[in-house]
Amino acid sequence: MPQSLDLTGQRFGRFVALKPVRPEYWRCRCDCGHEKDVRIDHLRNGRTRSCGCLLRETVSRRRLKHGAAIGKERNPYYREYTVWQHIRRRCHHSGCRQYRWYGARGIHVAPEWREDFAAFLADVGPKPSTTATLDRIDNDRGYEPGNVRWTDKITQMNNMRSNHRLTWQGQTHTVTEWARILGCNPYALFRRLYTGWSVEHTLTTPIGTPRVTKSSG
Repeated sequence: MPQSLDLTGQRFGRFVALKPVRPEYWRCRCDCGHEKDVRIDHLRNGRTRSCGCLLRETVSRRRLKHGAAIGKERNPYYREYTVWQHIRRRCHHSGCRQYRWYGARGIHVAPEWREDFAAFLADVGPKPSTTATLDRIDNDRGYEPGNVRWTDKITQMNNMRSNHRLTWQGQTHTVTEWARILGCNPYALFRRLYTGWSVEHTLTTPIGTPRVTKSSG
């Protein structure tokens, strides 16, 4: 979206655009008085209509508060509530099996989200689809405003901290992306790399072909 687009004074839901702050973002003032930097496309397509106060009011009206572990039938945000519980557990409970990959290496849930599901939901929004997962944009930072997004599983796999990037014939992709391009299972490529195959042989040898080693004789 061109940054030259002038939105000054225009209203988008509860927001009034104030000024551009960085490429594709405008600072806006909400009717409640808070200011927030919002993507231009999210303003124009109506995806973001307030600083979060609108959704908080909706959540409050539905009596959806921290600790309200009500079932699917009564809780319209049951899936988001479950995600919120999972990220808190893996980041702050040492007994969780996933803690060593999150809390133990300094990945935490932002204080304003940790004890307030309504605040979390107001910032991240409802899941756009039943298959969407919560992804951290920068994997060295925690679950915090501006660093999470709902995304599909393929995008999340490509953003994993452990993903390898392979360059061949001038193209650089993650292993998962190469697998999609080649039409094969990414785990087959991972196995080849783990056992010492070169990048070229990993990507050009048909799946199912055993590695040929040179004879020592």
